[in-house]
Amino acid sequence: LAPEKWGYARGSFRTLIILSGQDMIAPIEQDIQMTDCMNVHSLPNLITIFRLILVLPFLLFLLNGDSKIAFYLFLAAGISDAVDGCLARQFKWTSRLGAFLDPIADKLLLMGSFIGLAYLDQIPIWLAAIVIARDVIIVLGAIAYVRVVKHIDFVPSLISKVNTVCQVLLVFLFLEQYSFFPLPTMLSQLMILTVVVTTLWSLADYIWVWGRRAYERAS
Repeated sequence: LAPEKWGYARGSFRTLIILSGQDMIAPIEQDIQMTDCMNVHSLPNLITIFRLILVLPFLLFLLNGDSKIAFYLFLAAGISDAVDGCLARQFKWTSRLGAFLDPIADKLLLMGSFIGLAYLDQIPIWLAAIVIARDVIIVLGAIAYVRVVKHIDFVPSLISKVNTVCQVLLVFLFLEQYSFFPLPTMLSQLMILTVVVTTLWSLADYIWVWGRRAYERAS
């Protein structure tokens, strides 16, 4: 792989990490080594891998009508995310592998949830389209940024983190509604509106901040 192409690919990987709106971001400057998975401090990585594995059965149960099992799998994934993040921060058990996999697992779970809920007519299709389009636009923008500037060093904005929390909460509430009890109409509409606003706001923030930086560095 040519050095300049490796730079583009590396920038795209780091962008995927940013999309989760988390602050556990580390440049993937070296090859991920298997030793990250094999030491005593690798528990957060193992929990992240467990969460990544949960994505497929979660979607299968959701789409096959086993909504209660899907709900509990999503809940387990959410708890595991909180646990591995707490361990990583409390005991400094961080690694390049964890920084790479953790946000990817979160993003796959969220995107799969929105697609599944839209397919089941639990949320509007246009809402899922907005959420997914936001991520696609940011990835494409990051690739363009790397081509122009040759370096990428994204930092998740506050609105991006808020957007992630809102998306998780919406998925949780609508899974609960699909599996157990209906939500109050006002609450469901408020959650949809909140996710739309924060998604578009975070997208606009990325475009403004990083578009301006690209223009300044290219000038």
